[in-house]
Amino acid sequence: MDVLIQARNLSIGYGSHKKEKEPPILSNVNLALPAGGIYGLVGANGQGKTTLLRALAGQLAVQGELRVFGQTPFDNAHVLDRTVFMGIDTELPNRKVSQIFAMCASRWVNWSAELAQKLVEDFAVPMDKDYKELSRGQRSSVGFIIALASGCPLVLLDEPYLGLDVEKQEKLYAALRNYRSSERTFIIATHQLAQAQPILDHIVLIDAGTVALSADISELLGSIFEIRGTKKQVAAALSPIPSEFIVQETHIVSGSKALIDLRKGENLIPDLIQGAHESGAALREVTLEQVITLMTGDSHDS
Repeated sequence: MDVLIQARNLSIGYGSHKKEKEPPILSNVNLALPAGGIYGLVGANGQGKTTLLRALAGQLAVQGELRVFGQTPFDNAHVLDRTVFMGIDTELPNRKVSQIFAMCASRWVNWSAELAQKLVEDFAVPMDKDYKELSRGQRSSVGFIIALASGCPLVLLDEPYLGLDVEKQEKLYAALRNYRSSERTFIIATHQLAQAQPILDHIVLIDAGTVALSADISELLGSIFEIRGTKKQVAAALSPIPSEFIVQETHIVSGSKALIDLRKGENLIPDLIQGAHESGAALREVTLEQVITLMTGDSHDS
């Protein structure tokens, strides 16, 4: 599979207005993302998710190596013409929504007026209103519609659900699921791990100013387990598992629970399954939110 995005020893700041000794927002970023699929970009506020998206979109100069479509993205028409970046803070002209979409049709050769119209109806966007008259949720909807209808091979979305009610959030995730294709790559900065998990293929975690994790979600969740039961049941189930793989063990009202990370010990999975079966403990895979919380010590769902 072709690598769409390649970063090596990447550092990103915001230019000369920063104090000279102030560290970059992101540093020592190493990342390789194949083309196709939906990537979740996660991490606590202020960790640099938007900064990374802006760099990928060619809006920021960087230090180190960053390649998108095989080229350096900053101010590069080859990249800019194939990439769309939308979020609540994306600046759009204060014109009627219909006029903005007409401008988009001229901007992107693969613009789909048919898809845009369908999404306008789904999200109840008022086409005759000026952009600044729109509510926060309506602005998010306009940005999301532009991103999908643009036809760009690389779609960068910065928390596209902001301001949307629950019904429209569900429509947003349904649209991403329905209109995904092998010819397009989506990278979505999100705190909504529970809602996004069903559509995501891969997760990129930014923590402490760098990429702390980049993993296929099915492989990640297939190697981390939670086990619950009485103290005796949990202890028996964990007996064949070396302590370095038991990343968390706590006592609860009904007994004990533990999290076991077997990404580097996949050969132990059959032993864990057998131990749980024989002891009567309940074994289950964890959610994406549990994994990220475990790795960062913080909750990312909002």
